[in-house]
Amino acid sequence: MPEISEHYTLNMMTLSPLHVGSGRDLLRDYDYVVHRGRTWRVDEDALFDAAMGDADFDAALIGRPAVELLQDDDYRPGSDFFRYVVKGMPRSQREGAQLSEQIKDAFNRPYLPGSSLKGAFRTAVFDWALAQNPRALDTDRLKQSRNWVAQPIERSVLGRDPNHDLLRALHVADSAPLDPDDALTIENAQVVTGKKTGSPVELEALRPEVRLRTTVKIDLALFTDQAEQELRMGDKLSWLRDLMGLCRARVTPILAAEQAWFARNYPGSPVAAFYSQLHQLVKEMRDERCLLQVGWGGGWHSKTVGPRLSERQKEDVIRSYRLARGRRGRGDPFPSSRRVALDRQGQPVAPFGWLLIEMKREGDR
Repeated sequence: MPEISEHYTLNMMTLSPLHVGSGRDLLRDYDYVVHRGRTWRVDEDALFDAAMGDADFDAALIGRPAVELLQDDDYRPGSDFFRYVVKGMPRSQREGAQLSEQIKDAFNRPYLPGSSLKGAFRTAVFDWALAQNPRALDTDRLKQSRNWVAQPIERSVLGRDPNHDLLRALHVADSAPLDPDDALTIENAQVVTGKKTGSPVELEALRPEVRLRTTVKIDLALFTDQAEQELRMGDKLSWLRDLMGLCRARVTPILAAEQAWFARNYPGSPVAAFYSQLHQLVKEMRDERCLLQVGWGGGWHSKTVGPRLSERQKEDVIRSYRLARGRRGRGDPFPSSRRVALDRQGQPVAPFGWLLIEMKREGDR
């Protein structure tokens, strides 16, 4: 019987802090507490149950910050009152300061969602499809809704509806979960423009050099002769099999643009050096590897096919969808800002979300 699917393993390593949010903001002194340079994530249920079982408990403390219920000897490894402990701490010291939570499973273990990876892969495949058919990039066909703006163009090159979509054949699993005490870091982030800075953002993130592992399946049933009569996939199975090559082709000009932006606006900074190293790395990369930016902080270059637009198309899109903030003249650089992690002196030290990925077919060595 012929194979009905191909299975691959993805071995990944974070090259910079990577944040995929849970959608929840944690509040200082309530959901987390800072103690001796570490961030302690409170287990609210365990702390409340212990407090209610204490004969000396003062009922007036109900609803007060969790920090007021904790004693110095509670801050110890294995304490039932904390879900996990992260090295480092947010900048803001005020009660109720927000910390954007990293997505985790039911056991408080961070992981990389397959949906985040597949979204980044989809953008790379879409970009490649447009490279093969530049005429498809017709901005007059864009939708008014910003959420579905590129849908008509996507459907013209990837499939006319979800049932006929090429990426239907690509299944990306969530990564194996990680130990939060080892994998997480606290990052103080900011939007920078080279001239001024935006509001600070505090967040949990996977720290650099964290290793992750997941699996990918390609559904071969969508590429049989019988399926071809309906789906019209043609030779696009080769695109999915060469997913790493498509990602490398897409990321090379992005790295060059980012390197130039930081070299111009923050010359000599660690971020400029980081992008210079990545730009060289991707040139020497083996076929089964790629670089990919995932999660929070990627912006226009990593999450759209905007770099493929002509200057006229780009200006029309920026104006029609009001993408530029503040004063911007026609032809001015876009995007004008980046999201970066800061050091203790408030200087940019790293971008967010960069992964080194190796994709190997199961059974291959």
